[in-house]
Amino acid sequence: MNGLELSFEYYKMYGAPMLQRQFPEVMPRIASGLVGEGSECFGFDDELSRDHDFGAGFCIWLSDADYERYGTQMAQEYDMLPNYMGETTRISNLPNFQINHNYPKKPTHTQGIQRVGVMRISDFYRRYTGMDVSPFFDKRQHIDIDWERIPEANLATVTNGTVFYDASGDFTRVREMLLAYYPDFIWRKKLSARIFEMAQAGQYNYGRCLKRGDMVAAEFALARFKEATCAVVHLLSKKYMPFYKWAYRSVGTLPKFSQIHQLLALATVGGGDTPNITDIPNIIEAICLSIILEMKKQGLTNCHSTFLVDHCEFIARS
Repeated sequence: MNGLELSFEYYKMYGAPMLQRQFPEVMPRIASGLVGEGSECFGFDDELSRDHDFGAGFCIWLSDADYERYGTQMAQEYDMLPNYMGETTRISNLPNFQINHNYPKKPTHTQGIQRVGVMRISDFYRRYTGMDVSPFFDKRQHIDIDWERIPEANLATVTNGTVFYDASGDFTRVREMLLAYYPDFIWRKKLSARIFEMAQAGQYNYGRCLKRGDMVAAEFALARFKEATCAVVHLLSKKYMPFYKWAYRSVGTLPKFSQIHQLLALATVGGGDTPNITDIPNIIEAICLSIILEMKKQGLTNCHSTFLVDHCEFIARS
């Protein structure tokens, strides 16, 4: 059972009954689920993930008014929920520095970020986007989203996971606005920039570094190419790319790009199936060709060049 499944089962077994019993008057306005930071919110957690801040837990999101009236009591009730299936309960307020007793030589630096428990809807979205969404709830006013200022990983974080319950729909409405993805002109701008980065790092600089015998620079170029490729794949899928350590894993969840997912692994120096290092430029070209073919399918380019930079102008104006 992964973290999301554990969270949902725990919510059904203990969370929902507690809320219905102790706070029936607030149930029409509560939202509950597991969204935010941590590999479990993306469905990427494994046994290694359990060495810190893992256990049965979920989020409860309240309006500002309900938080002021019920937040303290609700947090106390949440923190008294029992353990579940051998997993300890994740407390709602983590200290700034927490020692993991299973790994005493490896402390966990939490930075005081609340990941589960009772929180304001407005605080949750403000933490990751900088937006004040309170006017939207109070008067259903339009929310201006500064798309270029919000880091993409933050957008992935605030839209991941699962909402278990949201009777009023307030939490979900903001979530759906963000999941609707970038405006078209922002999307094209980001795609063009990342396509250029793929070309510069992979098609141009990587081979030149190899010819010079500068392997450190070559590894830098290859890493930049891979990260840019992951970004392009997410942009073409209209899905936010998560924090870099989960970017490649996330590519693997996009069936349309399964070949690129495999090729990225093949182009990893020191990997078990890695060909001779001089063959990696051919793998880079194969990845770039796959990207070009997908862009043509989406009507983003009709350029016949195999050099990605030549497609940037078409992306911007198509």
